[in-house]
Amino acid sequence: MVVIRQAHAEDIITITQLAYDLLPERYSAGVFSSLFERFPHGMLVAQEGSEIVGFLLGIIPAEDSARVLMLAVPPWCRRKGVGTGLLAAFRKSMDAFHVTSIHLEVMTTNDAAIAFYRKNGVEI
Repeated sequence: MVVIRQAHAEDIITITQLAYDLLPERYSAGVFSSLFERFPHGMLVAQEGSEIVGFLLGIIPAEDSARVLMLAVPPWCRRKGVGTGLLAAFRKSMDAFHVTSIHLEVMTTNDAAIAFYRKNGVEI
């Protein structure tokens, strides 16, 4: 069973490794640590047993608006509700901050991501 929870500081190394393995961009652990320190509520992980199987990193750049910076799930966990769970948990957690809109960017060539976000009610 996959559990979605707020990330802990000790999760940063695993999140960094997942990002390195799954995303085309390269970020140091320092980037994740800095974002975690600035807004820990924006970093969520999907955990199955003792293994982290996905993460979402978001921020609140404006008073009533949030932004998803990264969402990553390994291929073997896709189409199992992990990404949907992370996105839903982020949306719900943003209610406490009175966020009225959530934004994100995705490469126009990433058809799978676009389909995923559309399925989850994201408007282009």
